[in-house]
Amino acid sequence: WGISLLFVGFYAWLANKLMPAMPHKLAWVTVFTACSFPLLFALNRGNVEMLLFIVCGLFIYCYQKGYLKTAGFLLAAAINMKLYPAVFLVLFAADKKYRELFWTLLWTTAFFVLSYFITDAHQYLFRNLESFAVFNHYQPFGLQFSHSLLNLIRMPVFIRLYQNQERWDVFIQFSSEISLPYMLFVFALFAVICLYVVFINQSRWKAVLLLTLAEVGFPFVSYDYTLLHLALPVLLLFAAPGRTPRQTTLCVLLALLCIPMNFWCYAYYRSFYSLVINAGSLVRPLLIIGLLAMLMNDFTWHNLKQGIVRYFRPGSR
Repeated sequence: WGISLLFVGFYAWLANKLMPAMPHKLAWVTVFTACSFPLLFALNRGNVEMLLFIVCGLFIYCYQKGYLKTAGFLLAAAINMKLYPAVFLVLFAADKKYRELFWTLLWTTAFFVLSYFITDAHQYLFRNLESFAVFNHYQPFGLQFSHSLLNLIRMPVFIRLYQNQERWDVFIQFSSEISLPYMLFVFALFAVICLYVVFINQSRWKAVLLLTLAEVGFPFVSYDYTLLHLALPVLLLFAAPGRTPRQTTLCVLLALLCIPMNFWCYAYYRSFYSLVINAGSLVRPLLIIGLLAMLMNDFTWHNLKQGIVRYFRPGSR
């Protein structure tokens, strides 16, 4: 209960801090907090993602305020909780904060070494990762309440085979074989995002949103409570000056991404496990792809060359 109350309180506090001044701001903060499906899902699961969100939220807040050393320390802590927040290292490179980037990497390494050798976590780390991969990544259970882009490849195969449990070995083999090609694909896509963020993009909220979409959408398995992290770029978007029709469309798509999607649901029950898949397993990955395409619609070779020249020009950024 203590962690849950801390999590909800921090979520509301951060929303109040990052939201711009507006009429009835307290009411909007309450709605933004109480009507968040990822928040309610994280509370239901009691997942460590709540603590990770607090650390990542503090990182974004400190980075926005210019407390870069503190932000780097917080990001190092977040990376040692889960690897995915490492995507935010790109922000330091984009802003040419090389010293802070170096210290963040140093703190990350120090935290890992201390936790690895001082605690007994190293005895269970790789065994736990392997068991998670077998149960969630290779078997169909990683499809439930998940929005990974890998679902777009695995879901059609599962739908074709799900009526016959004895054929799940085919699905497990397929998931294993597709892992390496998918990993190479998302690494290439993330490299494109990094190029865009560092050399073309000029707005902080867009950079954070692109990196967060990669954080929550690219892993092999990504459960719906990870959508919590989208609150961070959304709040930055709210505070950005001006409003364009494209930004309004982005807000609508982000809202759709974070609503419950049980309008189609399939439940598979057995005595020792259950499998529940809803429409979000397919719809959310499609929304993530649509958002990435909208956000990087100005990615061209010409703009990239100009951005590289501008980036290395003395005194830029």
